[in-house]
Amino acid sequence: MDINDFERPADRGGFGEYNGGSWENFTLGDEKRARGRFSRFFLAAALYIIISNIVMIGISVLIGLTPLKNNAFFESAEFLVLANVVSMYLIAFPIFYLLTFKMRSATRYKSKMSVKEFAMLFLVGYALMIAGSLVGTLFSDLLSTFLGRELVDGTSELINEMPIWLTVAVPVLIGPVIEELMYRKILMDKLGTYGDRLAITVSAVAFGLFHGNIHQFFYATLLGFVLGYIYAKTSNILYPIIMHSLINFFGSVVPLPFIKYVNEYVELSEKIAAGETVDLAVFERAELISSIYSIIMFSLVAAGVFILSKYRRKFFISDRCEIEIPKKKRASVIALNVGTILFIVVTLALVVLDIAVTA
Repeated sequence: MDINDFERPADRGGFGEYNGGSWENFTLGDEKRARGRFSRFFLAAALYIIISNIVMIGISVLIGLTPLKNNAFFESAEFLVLANVVSMYLIAFPIFYLLTFKMRSATRYKSKMSVKEFAMLFLVGYALMIAGSLVGTLFSDLLSTFLGRELVDGTSELINEMPIWLTVAVPVLIGPVIEELMYRKILMDKLGTYGDRLAITVSAVAFGLFHGNIHQFFYATLLGFVLGYIYAKTSNILYPIIMHSLINFFGSVVPLPFIKYVNEYVELSEKIAAGETVDLAVFERAELISSIYSIIMFSLVAAGVFILSKYRRKFFISDRCEIEIPKKKRASVIALNVGTILFIVVTLALVVLDIAVTA
């Protein structure tokens, strides 16, 4: 690899400077600084989760001490989502930002991405989301069998119970902005000094853990690789925000008109298999709409799989870095520090709690 690979490209984003980059120049001081940077970011991320949950508990306690506790609104999905918006985005995120603000950022140069490439990456991201969802469902089913009780996907149930305006406002608009600022813009800028490939991987896994449940971990992690790639290639946070919003729109809003008919089709099919009499007109309508939905989903996934298999070599990021962490030290530098350990403990605690509550 030539040193010119690290210079500013004319047609794509990346770092603005290169200061060595070889692992041979990685000193003990570099190791301590790298460990400290990873620790500081993940300490801030862990505090973000802790603070948002404390605020949520505080809101519940305050309402429980007032006559409002008997109001049906405060037991609804709408209230739960709005309380999460306040605790996570209005209170916890500003604190997270202040904790990471003074960390040095790698200099980046923005570049554009063509509509064609963006569309291709959307299809890849959608296919990976579906694949990750299937893995998450399979893992959840296996765990359900082991525990002897069904694990419910609380997030999906919550989205299905939310009014459509709130589904668009939070999972499609607000959520992607905050999450992309945290796990692409801030993480990859602050930690991208050690290479974009490393930053993409760390951001993807951290993004998966951040969701705090088995059902979302796998597809969030896989999608995180696509979003990280987009940011590394363009250095423009608007691209991954738009991509994240589109993926969430197709994953949470588009299925809503079809869910009723899919569930109806499954229910009527079970009755027919059991020898019960059903309204054939209702069954055929549910079957038709369910089939149309299945064809649309399958076509999008098939297109994404085709693009990924045919053009995978083109989805390449030159690992422009200022300081390269030796491979044998990467795991210890990234994971063996106070911040990362706390982040892992907190997110795994959320997973365990989710299993306990939804089982």
